[in-house]
Amino acid sequence: MIKQFNHKQKIPLSNYFFILSVMALTGFEYFFRAGILIIPFCIISGVYFLSKKYKFNDDLFLVAGPFLILSLIQTVLSYNQNIFSTLILLFVFLTSYYVATIMGIKFIGIFIKIIFIMSITSLVFFLLTYSDAFMSFINSYVAIYFKPLIFSSSEVDTSKSNEAVNILIYNFKNYNSAYNRNNGPFWEPGMFTIFVNIALYFNLTIKRKFFTLSNLIFILTIITTFSTTGYIALSFTVLLYLLFYSKSKFKIVYLSCFIIGSVYVSNLDFLKVKILQQIKESDKTKGFGKSSGASRFGSVYIHYQVISEYPITGVGDGATRYIADFTDADSTANGVTFVFVKYGLFIGIFYYFLLLKSCKNIMKYYTKGNFFGYDLFILLLILAFSQDITVRLFYFFLIIWGMFIMAPKTSLKKHSVQAIKYM
Repeated sequence: MIKQFNHKQKIPLSNYFFILSVMALTGFEYFFRAGILIIPFCIISGVYFLSKKYKFNDDLFLVAGPFLILSLIQTVLSYNQNIFSTLILLFVFLTSYYVATIMGIKFIGIFIKIIFIMSITSLVFFLLTYSDAFMSFINSYVAIYFKPLIFSSSEVDTSKSNEAVNILIYNFKNYNSAYNRNNGPFWEPGMFTIFVNIALYFNLTIKRKFFTLSNLIFILTIITTFSTTGYIALSFTVLLYLLFYSKSKFKIVYLSCFIIGSVYVSNLDFLKVKILQQIKESDKTKGFGKSSGASRFGSVYIHYQVISEYPITGVGDGATRYIADFTDADSTANGVTFVFVKYGLFIGIFYYFLLLKSCKNIMKYYTKGNFFGYDLFILLLILAFSQDITVRLFYFFLIIWGMFIMAPKTSLKKHSVQAIKYM
C-alpha cells in the first residue's frame, strides 16, 4: 500500500535549513572543504533537538561505536592526523541523528522541494553561462565575495578550489570542453547529479507518476550535468519505474522508447568513449609503478592496492597520503571502494549492511514488501561510483534516518504519514 500524504501540514523553515545544511556540508563548493563546520552545525541541531524534547536513542552508539573505535585505533597507528578526526566523526553521527529525528517522516517531501527549487535555479544559471557578458560580470563583481571556505581537520585536496567561480547558490566551473556543465551549487556536476537522481527516484517510486513538472525539471537538470554516472543512474531509475512501479496501459510503448533511446545515448562519444577509455587505462602504470590516473575504474585498482596492505584497519583520514603511494593523480573518485580504503574490510562491510538495512526500512514504509529497498541501495551505489559521498555527511544521514526513524519498530510508524505535498 502506498502511503498517503497530509497536504495541509505546515513545515517550519528550520527543517529546510537543516536538510540544506546537510547537503551543503556534503558537497557545496563554498562549504564542503570546511569540515570543521560540522561542530557548530551539530551544536545548533542538538539545541533544537533538546528544545523539542526529543528522546535520545542509546542504540545510536551500537551503530556509531565500531566506527569510532576504529578511528581511535587509526589515530594510535598515525593513519589519522590526530584525535580530532575521531571527534569529527562523532559529530557526524550526532548531527545525523539530531537532524533525522527533527525531520522524522517529513524528510522526503522537504528534500524533493529543495532539489526542485535548486534544479530550477541551476537551469537558469546554466543557460546564462553561455553569455560572455554575464560571466564577465559574475567574475568581476560577484564571485570575488564567495571564495570557498577551506579549513578542515582531515587531509583534503584544495588544489582545485580556485578553478571554480562560485556565487554560493551556483558554482561556475570551466571544463574546457565544447559544452558547459551544470554544477548547481555543488563542487562538480557529478556530486549535483547524485542529489537530483535521488529526488527523482523518490518522486517516481512514491508518487508513481512520470509526467509531472518536477520530474521533467529533474531529468532536464540531470541531462545538463553531462555526468556519465548521472545518466547511468537516470537510466536505472526510469527502467525501474517502468518495470515495477508504472501502472500505465502504455507501459510497453514507454519501455520500448526507453530502450531505443538508451541505445542511442549510450553510443554518444562522451559516454561510450569515456567509459571504454577509463576501463582501458584503469590498470596502466606510470613512472615507478604508479597508476596513471584516477578514473572510476582506475580508482578501483588503486583502492584494491591500498586495501591489500591495510585490510583490517583501513587508513582513515590519511587515505590521500596512502593512495599517493600508488598514483600521481590528485584524487581517486570511486566512493564504493573508498569505504574499504578508509574503514577496512570489516567495518566497510558493516557500513554497507547498515546502508542496505536503511534502504529496506525506507522503502518498506512506502511500498509493499522488502524488494524495493534493494533498488534504492543499488542506486546509491551507482551514484557513489564516481564520488566519495559514501564517507560524507549525507550518506551517514540516510543511514541514521533509515535505521532509527524509518525502522518498523519506530513509534512514528504508528501515526499517519505527515509530509509536504510533492510538486
